[in-house]
Amino acid sequence: MENNRYVETQSFWSRWFFVLFLLLVGVGVFGALREKEWGSEPIIGLSILFLTVVFFAFVRLRTSVDSTGIMVDFKPFLWRKLWTWDKIADVQIKKYTLLDYGGWGYRIGPQGTAYTVQGKYGFQIQFKDGSKVLVGTQKPEEIQQFLDNRRHEQI
Repeated sequence: MENNRYVETQSFWSRWFFVLFLLLVGVGVFGALREKEWGSEPIIGLSILFLTVVFFAFVRLRTSVDSTGIMVDFKPFLWRKLWTWDKIADVQIKKYTLLDYGGWGYRIGPQGTAYTVQGKYGFQIQFKDGSKVLVGTQKPEEIQQFLDNRRHEQI
């Protein structure tokens, strides 16, 4: 965090994701070896698994908060979206569960839209039009401190 700007980059890649990947590859290879004959099914299955893992390995959630507003970049789901402060009514840190939004990633649900990659904390943006967006964070204390400092400077 810089003095006048908060920046955070997150990814899906974590220890549990790596373990899950190894487990799925192990099960796929074991199943293919048991068949004694490598048909197209194991190769297609392992290829799809590999491409899925590569996709998730490169997806990043980048968040930047400064005097202009809140910018979120979550390609391929959201491309450098900037919400300016004049459209924002409030921003609050929120603890959420996977059930609140139906998992991680780009989610649309009854509680609004969510952009998350892991964890259980996010900052919820309440817009003046009544809509809400939750953006995941791994550093809830840091962003809370930044938002508090920003509010104090505006007074």
